[in-house]
Amino acid sequence: MRKILIALLCCLLTGCAGTVAPSGTDSGGAESVTKRVETVADVAEGAEGADVAKEAALVYGEAPTAREGAFYAGTTVAFRDGAYTSFGDGVYYVRDGAASLIIPDEIPYDVSICTDGRTLFYVNLHGELREANLTDGSSRAVTDAPIYPFGSGVVGAGREVVYVEMPESEEWEDGVPARAASVAAVSRQTGDILESWEDFYGLGCADGFTGIQAISYDVSPRRLLVFRDDGESVGDGLVVDEPYAWGGTAEGGAFWYSVADAGAEYDYSACTLYRVDADGIQGALTFDSDGGDCYGFTVGGFLATLHYSDTSGDFLTVCYDLRTGERIPDERLNPVEGDIDFWSGGYTLGGADYLTSQTRICRMTDGRPVDAFDMPSVLWPMDVKLCGGYILVDCMDGEFYAFSLKADGVHPIPVYSDIASLERYDGKNGVTVTGYYPRLSPANAYQWQRLSDALDEYDTQAAQTAERDAEECLNQASELVENGFVEQDAPFSTTIRAYIQRADTIAFCFTEHRTMDNRVNRQALDIKTGYNFDTTDGHALTLAEVVTDLDGLQSALTAVAGDDDSVGAFLDDAFSSGVSSPEFSWTLGYEGVSFYFNGQVNYPDAPQSVKYYIPFSAYPDIFNPKYFAAPDSYAYDILLDGYFTEEYQMEYYAGAETVLPYLSVAEAPYSFHVSVNGADIAVPLGDYPAYGTVIHQCDGAADASQPRTGGSNFLMLQTCGDGMTLDIFTLDDQFREFYDFGQGALPQHLPSDASGLLREWFGNPEQFAVLHFELADESYSNRRLYGFDYGIPQPLDLSGASLAVG
Repeated sequence: MRKILIALLCCLLTGCAGTVAPSGTDSGGAESVTKRVETVADVAEGAEGADVAKEAALVYGEAPTAREGAFYAGTTVAFRDGAYTSFGDGVYYVRDGAASLIIPDEIPYDVSICTDGRTLFYVNLHGELREANLTDGSSRAVTDAPIYPFGSGVVGAGREVVYVEMPESEEWEDGVPARAASVAAVSRQTGDILESWEDFYGLGCADGFTGIQAISYDVSPRRLLVFRDDGESVGDGLVVDEPYAWGGTAEGGAFWYSVADAGAEYDYSACTLYRVDADGIQGALTFDSDGGDCYGFTVGGFLATLHYSDTSGDFLTVCYDLRTGERIPDERLNPVEGDIDFWSGGYTLGGADYLTSQTRICRMTDGRPVDAFDMPSVLWPMDVKLCGGYILVDCMDGEFYAFSLKADGVHPIPVYSDIASLERYDGKNGVTVTGYYPRLSPANAYQWQRLSDALDEYDTQAAQTAERDAEECLNQASELVENGFVEQDAPFSTTIRAYIQRADTIAFCFTEHRTMDNRVNRQALDIKTGYNFDTTDGHALTLAEVVTDLDGLQSALTAVAGDDDSVGAFLDDAFSSGVSSPEFSWTLGYEGVSFYFNGQVNYPDAPQSVKYYIPFSAYPDIFNPKYFAAPDSYAYDILLDGYFTEEYQMEYYAGAETVLPYLSVAEAPYSFHVSVNGADIAVPLGDYPAYGTVIHQCDGAADASQPRTGGSNFLMLQTCGDGMTLDIFTLDDQFREFYDFGQGALPQHLPSDASGLLREWFGNPEQFAVLHFELADESYSNRRLYGFDYGIPQPLDLSGASLAVG
């Protein structure tokens, strides 16, 4: 077990450097290819001020300014304002969310490059070690002839020397290059190999230090070499007597490594973090776990994270702030229970401290880390770095993304919506009833734990309700079969669907729709109930929290309902309960509140519910202003009712236009209707619509109590069955197909062993995934991650053009 853990941690710990580095350089005359945007800002500000910056003291976690000779290495080298990375067709400069080709060449995407922002070293697919001048775009071969095998990378550089890591051979193992087995020191002037180390690999290069270490984890002593920028090794090479010595990384003007200090046999309960700098080698931190095993420290920016297992075998971490040497209290770290993910870096941007891991980016506050970014669940990160206001995510399959850090304020939160099913069988009449019900949870449950707990309770309640509905449908169906009104193999069903109306940092709200189909009365049950939760603490919102003037709301509802006398008749009693229920159902949205008066509850003789919508903008004085705040862009579900038509109002403020999308599916062929200023437009559909989502993008104020002066509305419609399609339609002054993803496309769907499809709800227009379902072999393929630019889906993978990803 120890060796398994060590092997796992070796993979995790040796790739966690994640440094923030200085700005780049001018692209000069280099050929430029820009992705995602038509223009890219100048690569950097040039070399002015470099001499002053060179003498400036480094601060842990702060991005150093550009200084010639301060090389950094990695698959992605991030500086203060931009980053360098290779995408297969050359080296790109990434800035402001766009990537520009500055060094055209053939380079493996998963090998290390090395640069100080002015000079860049890399090994191309032809085995050439090349030096590129980033000021004028020129490059030259350092060696006279190609000598390095495929998969070699540059892991460090100094004033006179370049360090190249080479694999065992040119052979590939399981689709990836063989592991590097040697490191060579190469003269920058002559290209000669000055020295080489067999069975070594690179640890990191930054701020004048390059580290390499012996590969074997089972041989003692384990040699660790750290070189200064003049090429001389520190302390004539470090020899670590203990087998559990973890090579670290170069950070903050020093090189860091740790050693698990063995006491009794097989007792590695203590660990010391060492710092190697111009003053030599000194111990920085020592931790004693008082039992269990230590696996070493990782260092990134101002954060040092110790990894260990306790006496019960649970994997744990302890974090220290290198600026003070003090341990960060565990309650401030908000660990992810049961997850092996850990904080690997700490960085300061714009005066705020951030913690980074392979799946999370959080901003530190006095209470706890607050999410600054939601890592898309479809990604497989290899390295995560911060660069300016962006998170750079380098994935193991060659994809590369630049995501924006979240600003303070209201923003959407992604939510999983799983459709579960059950079956009930009557052996007497051969009747089978299928029941469907939702399971909901925030995608980042660690951040919204109380909301997650509340949704767990709802999931339990929905499952119990589905059981009762299925039993009732079974009784009805069995009786109908006995009396000859319907065939025993008819598709009897009960369904509970959740249509999400709001999912942001203020509230999570959805409308539950319960139906029953006994094949004689296909709406034997038809009830809509709103569920409204506070996102932070998970409590069920009462109407009094949302509405500050209940008398004003009653007047507004009475005015909207017109001659529907039954509305005012029961409002006084219903208001007193507060929490939404079938008897008085309401759902909070981004732009207003919807009220449902249910048939079979409020209207005994009516087959279907009636909805009245009160927009914030029409009645701003009766609502709590807290709920006016909305993200700049957001999305919400429309209710697809099935066999009857329901108008679902979506207010759009551009003049006096009102758009009413609704579904009419009495019989196939199905059609979707939109009424724009009273003019009805019908869109034929190839199959039954499974999901419909309104996407709103706003140019004006994100205050829903004010009429919007700009922005756009779109409808994403998903059909299901053999002819499944995914389309986007405009919902403004006209209704037309705007974007076609093609057949088999599924938005935000992930395979789920439990019940078929796990849907990461489209609540965040900033990013969403699309997969394609291949009907022939029932497989998912061709995944792409998108964002929106005024309704136009834009692939977010910066490497897509070069690697044909998706």
